[in-house]
Amino acid sequence: MAVQIHIIIISGPQENAARDALASALRQAGADVWYEDVSRAKEQALDAFRREVRRRAVVLALLSREALAIERVQRQVALVQEFYQREPQRLLLAFSSEQISAINVNGQVFVKEYRQIEVVGLRPAEVADQALRLLTLSAASSAADTIDDILTRGKALLARQAYEEALHEFQRATQLAAASFVAWFCLGYAYGCVLRWEQALDAYERALNLTPDHAGAWNNKGETLYNLARYQLALAAYERALALDAKNAVAWNNRGVARYALSEPRLALSDYERAIELDADYAAPWNNRGVIYNDSSRQNEALAAFDRALQLEPRYAAAWSNRGNALSDLRRHGKALTDYDRALTINPDDVNAFYNKGNALYSLRRFRQSVVCYNQALARDPAYTSAWVNKGAALYELRDYGAALVAYDRALGLDAKNVAAWSGKAMTLRALRRTSEAEEAERRARALGA
Repeated sequence: MAVQIHIIIISGPQENAARDALASALRQAGADVWYEDVSRAKEQALDAFRREVRRRAVVLALLSREALAIERVQRQVALVQEFYQREPQRLLLAFSSEQISAINVNGQVFVKEYRQIEVVGLRPAEVADQALRLLTLSAASSAADTIDDILTRGKALLARQAYEEALHEFQRATQLAAASFVAWFCLGYAYGCVLRWEQALDAYERALNLTPDHAGAWNNKGETLYNLARYQLALAAYERALALDAKNAVAWNNRGVARYALSEPRLALSDYERAIELDADYAAPWNNRGVIYNDSSRQNEALAAFDRALQLEPRYAAAWSNRGNALSDLRRHGKALTDYDRALTINPDDVNAFYNKGNALYSLRRFRQSVVCYNQALARDPAYTSAWVNKGAALYELRDYGAALVAYDRALGLDAKNVAAWSGKAMTLRALRRTSEAEEAERRARALGA
């Protein structure tokens, strides 16, 4: 089901009437709309704009030559351009009373990547009607659609998280314009949104065949390889992205994630620090820095990092769950439960949050409730070995030895060298007075280093 679309508006003071009418119409249609409070100090305003444009995939610019001569507007358009160069799945629409060339004021490039819509005199009602037509997606696909129509519709659908519909549009786009880098890039992005990673990889490779030096495509190829658990190849893709764009904070963060997966936490932390240095308002590296600190038993520093991530992005489910882990490691299990519940409110399918909540409940000796949480995790990921092991431990505490034995056997079916599963199975078999089997399980556990 499509969700609320998040939009940012750029305009000069001459366009205030059109901006207000546009914002009102979009909000009435259910959109979340933001534009700059011009009363802010210059740098504070640009920081606020950067934070907002990061999380808003749709930019509507009300432009005139007069507006483009204003430094504030120039800086905003340049910042949007910076994001778009790395993330071409963003939708940029420019409404103007005349066609504006890409190189417009003082030889600077401003609107090259925008789809331009001419509206005589930027009449407020007509601007609002045109925007709603393009973004509410009331018009069905047509064989007569241009490539611009298809890409606009696909990007708007992406912004609404209507991924399957967006995927259909981008498939059409690549059929209509097989030499379009943007079409292939967006197709790869849409495949990733529906977790079809092999198809995403193929699409990004097609995009890179057309534009080999696009840092954003290399970064997204790396993310795709990471999700295919090809961590070394993902690392190489991120390094290619950084060679092309050394100031790409997302690629620095992602390289750190790949290094963490390759058991290189020190190098991962260095990458997270670099990402934060480049963009202190980017929440992901703060969260990932917290994970490294928590792994290193630096829980208080971890909590500070998670708090910063959540200050920047309050609906960051993984950061709430990770904050709960740090609290649990400090034996503040009750407060940890609150954080896990916050994570699950945001993302009801967060497997790790269910698992970690189960662990906190286990530590509080609330074993029946912990089993419920482990079951929720396993319903979403039946191959979650640790959840089977811990479910077995909770069932053992409840003296439901038969069910505990089933859980340990499921864990061992997934990982025959799991020491905790062999040890738990041995305890359970002893409780069932199956001594010879218990001794064999103990022997297996000792052989694995228990």
